[in-house]
Amino acid sequence: MGAMRLVQLGKRAHAVGEATAPSFAKEDVLVVVSASGTTPTSLLYTQQAHDLGGAVCCLTAHPQSPIALLSDPCVIVPVEDSLQLGGVLFTQAALLLLDGIVLALSEGDNALMRRNHANLQ
Repeated sequence: MGAMRLVQLGKRAHAVGEATAPSFAKEDVLVVVSASGTTPTSLLYTQQAHDLGGAVCCLTAHPQSPIALLSDPCVIVPVEDSLQLGGVLFTQAALLLLDGIVLALSEGDNALMRRNHANLQ
């Protein structure tokens, strides 16, 4: 969702693993969202992006996790002792945080986002 919203803002953004995602380079930024900070696939992408010299930023609940230690900046999403199943509270908090960032970047220009919203649905 974060990549989609950035594209709607006219930014260049892709989701890792999609067929249209280009190669990663040192001028790129990888945004990793992992509650544990240890998700194997996310950790692999984080390490690869780090090794390629690109920037890595993460959203995680664990500041000392391997992904967090490879990231700068790292945003800690505190979700301890949730009554919700699995990582639902983390997912909801990360979604709201990313949407808030996009809202700030949009400077209230919802018309631009509407124009760039998918229309083949």
